[in-house]
Amino acid sequence: IKSSLNNMRAQAELVYDANSRSYATVCSNSNVIAAQNAVNSAGGTWSCADEATEWAAPSPLVGTNAGYYCVDYKGNATTTAASVYSSTAGDVDCD
Repeated sequence: IKSSLNNMRAQAELVYDANSRSYATVCSNSNVIAAQNAVNSAGGTWSCADEATEWAAPSPLVGTNAGYYCVDYKGNATTTAASVYSSTAGDVDCD
């Protein structure tokens, strides 16, 4: 799960560069969707939110009290006990 989400960070930057410096289509990018499928296959539950200037993707980790893992446009790659993910417009991030 962590590996797939971490790989998504690099892909998001490629989308940003190819999309006139916008993250608006990160979550619908075919390579990001492949990461989503890998997270889900590993037992996670992938979410993604994107806007022109920000994106974030969290998933619960597998196991008892495993917590959550979240990556975002700020470079965060965070493991926490509870989800700290925000998909509120203008505040899409992991903190």
